[in-house]
Amino acid sequence: MSHLSPRVPFKIEPSLTLDEPTIPVSCPRLFATELGLQEKSLADLLWRTGVDHPQFLFKNEAKLTINQYIQVVRNALRLSGDSAFGLRMGKRITPLTLGPLGFLISSSPDLQTALDSYRNFLPTRIPISHITSRQNGTDLEYILAIDVEVEEPLYRCIMETFSLSLISIVEFILARPLNEGHLYCNFPKPDYYSQYREYTHCPASFSAKEHKLVIPLEFCNSKNSYSDHCVYDVALKQCQDITTKIKSNADTTVHRVQTVLLSHPQGKLTESEVATALFISKRTLARRLQKENTSFREIQEHILSQMASDYLLNTKLPVETIAYLLNYHDGANFRRAFQRWYGTTPSEYRKVVT
Repeated sequence: MSHLSPRVPFKIEPSLTLDEPTIPVSCPRLFATELGLQEKSLADLLWRTGVDHPQFLFKNEAKLTINQYIQVVRNALRLSGDSAFGLRMGKRITPLTLGPLGFLISSSPDLQTALDSYRNFLPTRIPISHITSRQNGTDLEYILAIDVEVEEPLYRCIMETFSLSLISIVEFILARPLNEGHLYCNFPKPDYYSQYREYTHCPASFSAKEHKLVIPLEFCNSKNSYSDHCVYDVALKQCQDITTKIKSNADTTVHRVQTVLLSHPQGKLTESEVATALFISKRTLARRLQKENTSFREIQEHILSQMASDYLLNTKLPVETIAYLLNYHDGANFRRAFQRWYGTTPSEYRKVVT
């Protein structure tokens, strides 16, 4: 029996397909960790994904297609032998595991901003999922959905993981368990429902019309004790850049290279590593970029120059810190690159433009 997740008003961007590598390989690595797999057992997690070698999971720049990701979840559920595996996995999805999106969430000024960030940028992390929100009296409702058709046990596993990840954000900002919330699940009560309170810390109901987390509206103004304005601004720009690149020119090699580069710490990936992430050779990558009148170096330089400008204009970070963030070995190398890009020094650029 298959299960199609309920739909809520949401525009699904057509730029991503089931066969385009978009999902960071860090996601299946979390499954492997939770399962306690040894290296020789990683192939079982990748069974029927089309990935030939388990070493794929150690390549930070690699990505899975949506179809591959779904098969990995299916394999993980089977290997666990535990119907409640989705709850276990959900506890592992914290802001610290979400890359740039996690930095944005953890540095947000308050709970409302953190939840809005997760809602707005979640598709850059897991493109099959989305969240909508609405106010209902004195409560705020976050409706969760996925946009692929899968069998019932797999759907439940994915939605449990999804739900716990949202709850973890709330509890991160509140710095305590979310006892006052309520989780409504749009699937029948599972045999292990008694375990829910241990994981969710709030009541859960089943066979609901919508899958949603309800929290008191008054919580939304809760301040984040870990808030950092500079980190938030930088992380927001990164997430916006990733979203923009994903939504536009998705059928070009330039777009694919930009997406890979923007999804990783700047300046760290080589051309060979990006080619591997795109499942092509370095020669093929160079040839395709040449047809689009550019090169890997030009794309990388453009991204670095734009991020350098953003850091200088939108933060008060020292030049040496910006150089470090962009993976320059020292400030002198960064200053020489900046002079080449803008014809002036970083310090003068910051003075003149601001």
